[in-house]
Amino acid sequence: MVLFNRERFELMETKSQLFQEQRGDWLNLFRPRGYNQLILKDTHLATEVLVTNVHLNLGGDVFRQEQVREVLESALAHSFAGNIHICCGDFNAHPQLRSASMATQEFGFIDTWAEHALPTETGDTWCHKNELTHVMFDVEDERVDYIFYKSSNIVCDSAALVFDEPPYMSDHFGLLATFVQRIKL
Repeated sequence: MVLFNRERFELMETKSQLFQEQRGDWLNLFRPRGYNQLILKDTHLATEVLVTNVHLNLGGDVFRQEQVREVLESALAHSFAGNIHICCGDFNAHPQLRSASMATQEFGFIDTWAEHALPTETGDTWCHKNELTHVMFDVEDERVDYIFYKSSNIVCDSAALVFDEPPYMSDHFGLLATFVQRIKL
């Protein structure tokens, strides 16, 4: 889910796309995975922001890597004044997996949680304390949701877990990142 201030941003365009790579996850037989993109016009900065929200494969990191490559190449192909790109969502991969680290290591995005979390904060968005996870899988708590950004015009001011207390509305906790305009000296 992407929330934005309608007084500041104007929704210019939306696009939904299924991933070309659907192998590696049996759930894709019933509901293929993909991504949504929206372009927002920032009326204060007179620039545009491309926000991409993803839901990657549950299994098969090699196939998730192809999905990450597809979505980030698509995002970076949008060239406009300001070049503010935000990519967020369910990557279904803990930070040590290649599919989760590609955004920062290969495409130059910044991980908002890694940038702002205290060393004691794991950022687990899939957690056993959430009873909605009990019926799915018996896996350890892990961070599988991310907010990445790439821009010379903004910086991330904060990142936090949200919706991580009952009543739970999803099997994942939410992430909230706040961005501010970069001050140029």
